[in-house]
Amino acid sequence: MPEAPWHDARVLARLLVLLGALVAAAAVALLPLLLRDVDGRWWIPAAYVAVVAAVGYGWTRLLQVPVGWGVGWVVTLTGAVGAVVVSLGGQDALRWVPSVFALGIIGAFVHQMGRRDGRPRLVESVSATVTGQAVVLLGTGWLVADAGTGSVGAAVAGGLGCAAAALTMTLPWPRALTLPLSVLSGGLLAGAASSGLPSLPGVVEALVVGAVAGGTTAGMHVLLYRQPTTSHRRAAVSAGAACVLAAGLAVHVGARLTLP
Repeated sequence: MPEAPWHDARVLARLLVLLGALVAAAAVALLPLLLRDVDGRWWIPAAYVAVVAAVGYGWTRLLQVPVGWGVGWVVTLTGAVGAVVVSLGGQDALRWVPSVFALGIIGAFVHQMGRRDGRPRLVESVSATVTGQAVVLLGTGWLVADAGTGSVGAAVAGGLGCAAAALTMTLPWPRALTLPLSVLSGGLLAGAASSGLPSLPGVVEALVVGAVAGGTTAGMHVLLYRQPTTSHRRAAVSAGAACVLAAGLAVHVGARLTLP
């Protein structure tokens, strides 16, 4: 069976990146709103860890490092530990994230020491691992996006901003156009939703949070979307999920600055 033309692979990659971003946004931002009346809060960090696992699943393919599954496992484990620490950390949960990151870096070197393949491209492998750990730990901001804001919808506004930006960045237009449109569409979608949903913050606050989320997602898209790496299915889904996770801390900060 002949291979798909290059332009078909490019379209598929864009769609898979979009799918990964939309599912990740729903898992870390919209799911808490839908299940806000469900007893127990364990499913919120569980959803975050599932998105982290999606990032780790295709991270080595995305960054093209020859280490097999090891890097993905280290990245996923770091994110899982971050979820546990933040979930148990109370109001100042994020203060422990740098310690988790430091332990994760040690774990990255331990993983490299355990390799028995001659350790080719060692520096690239360590850099890929640490970069993945930084991305997933930025995502812990989603777990506390509403903390201290007096609102239950800051994360939802951020998730809508991420979704709008992911849709905008899928368009086959120049980046000089899609980047500012991503910020604009993220803010407008979040603001429009807040005007109709009482559980979301005010329109102006939602505009700010949505724009911040959209800008971060679009920036990560520019960094991670590369042909031919994102032509691989695992890499494309990983890139989409990573774009949303990276916006977590930005959404939390934006919410704390704009909401009472």
